[in-house]
Amino acid sequence: MEKHSLKISFIFLLDLVLLLMALIHLPSVFVRPDVPFYFYSANDTVHVSAIKDVNKSGGIKPGDILVSFGGEHPDGYEILEFLIDKKKVGDEVPVTYARSGTIRESSVTLLELYPSKRFIFVQVFVSILVWLTAIYLLFKSRYNYAAAYVHWMFVAFAVTNLIAWGAISYHPEFELLMRSIFFFTYSLVTVFFILFTFQYPHQVDKPVRLKLRLLTAPNILLAIPIIYYHASAIRTGSLEMYARFQFYFDIFRFLMVIYFVAGMVLIIRSYLKAELREERERLQWIFWGLCIGALPFLLFYILPQLIFSRYFISEEITIIFFLAVPFSFLIAMFRYKIYDIELLLNRSIVYGFVVVVLLGGYILIVLLTASEIKGEEVFFGDFNVVFITLVIAFSFNLVRKKLQDIIDKKLFSATVNYKNAVLLLSESLAKATNDKALIDAGIEFISANLHVKRIETYLNKEGRFFLCGYYDREAVRPVKHSREKFEIKANSPAPGNNISPYFPPTDITPPALEENEAYHLRMNRVCVHPQSLRPKKVKDNSVINEWLERNDRQAVIAFTGQDSSLLGLLLISLSENESLNEDEVSLLTTLQTELSTALEKFSLYESFILAGEENRRLEEMNKLKSYFVSSVSHDLKTPITSIRMFAEIMQMNPDLPKEKVMDYMRTIEEESARLTRLINNLLDFAKIEKGTKEYNFTPVNLNELVKEVMKLMEYQLISSKFETRIKIPDEEFIIKGDRDSIVEALINLINNAIKFSKDRREITAQVMKRDNYAVISIADKGLGIKPENIKNIFEPFFREKTKEKNSVGGAGLGLSIVQHIMDAHNGKIDVITNSGEGTMFMLLFPVNGNETDTDS
Repeated sequence: MEKHSLKISFIFLLDLVLLLMALIHLPSVFVRPDVPFYFYSANDTVHVSAIKDVNKSGGIKPGDILVSFGGEHPDGYEILEFLIDKKKVGDEVPVTYARSGTIRESSVTLLELYPSKRFIFVQVFVSILVWLTAIYLLFKSRYNYAAAYVHWMFVAFAVTNLIAWGAISYHPEFELLMRSIFFFTYSLVTVFFILFTFQYPHQVDKPVRLKLRLLTAPNILLAIPIIYYHASAIRTGSLEMYARFQFYFDIFRFLMVIYFVAGMVLIIRSYLKAELREERERLQWIFWGLCIGALPFLLFYILPQLIFSRYFISEEITIIFFLAVPFSFLIAMFRYKIYDIELLLNRSIVYGFVVVVLLGGYILIVLLTASEIKGEEVFFGDFNVVFITLVIAFSFNLVRKKLQDIIDKKLFSATVNYKNAVLLLSESLAKATNDKALIDAGIEFISANLHVKRIETYLNKEGRFFLCGYYDREAVRPVKHSREKFEIKANSPAPGNNISPYFPPTDITPPALEENEAYHLRMNRVCVHPQSLRPKKVKDNSVINEWLERNDRQAVIAFTGQDSSLLGLLLISLSENESLNEDEVSLLTTLQTELSTALEKFSLYESFILAGEENRRLEEMNKLKSYFVSSVSHDLKTPITSIRMFAEIMQMNPDLPKEKVMDYMRTIEEESARLTRLINNLLDFAKIEKGTKEYNFTPVNLNELVKEVMKLMEYQLISSKFETRIKIPDEEFIIKGDRDSIVEALINLINNAIKFSKDRREITAQVMKRDNYAVISIADKGLGIKPENIKNIFEPFFREKTKEKNSVGGAGLGLSIVQHIMDAHNGKIDVITNSGEGTMFMLLFPVNGNETDTDS
């Protein structure tokens, strides 16, 4: 630890020295000379584009071609800059120029290159902000390779930006030293950028790092000839040496563009390969920050200089865009804990930071706009400037409000998006098919809405706890779900089948839990240590607080059943400076309620499965009954879950529109009727099995009965999007039968038609006569039945084993009950079907004296 602190201190000292050297160099930038006109190069000649100062331009006008400057021939933009750099502000320099084919001679007086100092102001502001970001990263991160590369990239950028070329004539050797540092740090910016994109988000091995450094070596090695030829040109005044310098410098800038494009491609590649949403969002912030910051500089400054030997926009304007780079990295640090930065994050800190950045940007915009309108010497006091300032201030306020809204949504999602987060949680839990999926949904919910370091989830199975879910923000890379079992401890947590989304450490041990501690957990359910709360308003429980301290955890959620039994534990570890506010604790409380209910449901389901597996080992009949129990439990829970869900929605949202309430009430009523029918089926089957089923025979009008059943099933048919047809003849068909049993038989047939219809959703109910029978037929356009299985479909528990029907629920009792009802009526069942084309069931009731006339 001490060695690490010394290393950080040394790096900081080096950063500080480089910054101070760059700042000491600034005065020489103030007095860098320039000609009193704007110019550009074309066809190896220098053209005058505009006049800065008529009194000092020696009669030169726009459109003139500069032939010589101080006795030397400038054949390009860069050569003229080199010749100017050898002079001083105020020097009179003889020039020769051509106008309309005529050669003329004159002299010009050199001006300051930056008369308004606006370039210096922008340069210092942006550089200091980037340098401070690098220092923050140095002290707050764990300083792995990725963080180190970003730190040095920011430092190199800040130093390069500050060491703008200054005047040579006053202190030539010092200026040469500073320019040499400039070229070296300039090369390091792109080197560290490309190394970062290879290293983040996943660290690479040492051999790979060595290869990457070799890949970036050309950019660093180019600095050697650049520095040498530039120094030689300055010392000797040789245009040939300067041309060689310019040749290598152009190669260097071309490589810089190539490296930048390659780095952005690598970031996009990492984004496409990222498995976690949080990781993708980190990369998005970094990508867009680099795009906004670097692209204007490359597109409007570097490339035009390489291709056209001129700039499209002034350098200071392109520098302002670089503010987006530290801003995006800081957002990634704050929101997504990039580089493992730990800090106490609250709104005042974030708003303060954003206000400082926006205020600086606002001042820069005012100064640049004013100077563009009235000339670089004008900054304050002009009416136009005041008006522009007011307009910008108004715009700034609108941007501030919008930005505040964005910050709330991005950084304080638990506070702003509480309702939305709860809704997403409910949807995730509804999609879960087992307790493992429930735990994954819970972990995803916490990691997406709260800043936590680690999450462990243990489920209670037959008195022992199993590690079922694990999340570690500091894990290097995500892995696929593991099937390996981890034996942890005899008295509590032993792990489950799937660990997600990271492999847990091999030395992980679950905390021991005494009976008294378990009791307090069951009673309190959500417990957060007072030191991890802001403000400290949650009930203080000394027993749980001591347990949390002993196990180095900051929060615990106890999942409990309706009987207060302990179903599982979710343990949360926070970093030293992290804490939870009231809204975040409320989210944890919601998670506890939702997940406890869902876990209890799956626990009940699992108990049925386990009971069935045990019984199947005893005898074949028990095997069939266990299948029956598991199937029925599924069918029972479906309407119960729907009833509970819609009831809870209405309870939690008292202001729902009346139409919604009525719709939910109809759904609850229908699901209740569905549950009643299912229970009646179970009771009837039990009576049939015991031989105690009784029928009460009375005259029954089949025409009216079919209409009644279709009316009873109307809501379910409409909600399932079925087209229905009812064909009732004018002739009435009255038989002697058990009305309720016939209704039950028809409902079973219609339910089967609904379950086993896929694309073609049509049902036809018809009453007709055939020979001496009154017939009720129910026909659909569903999956149909294979001919070889027709003889088995009336057996209890029988199901066709096809891909389409395996996913359909049901206990397999409906048709066996229908068969028993028809036997009791001395009737028959005819089936007309073709696999894939639908099925027609016909119930044939005897008439004309053939009816049953005795109760049975």
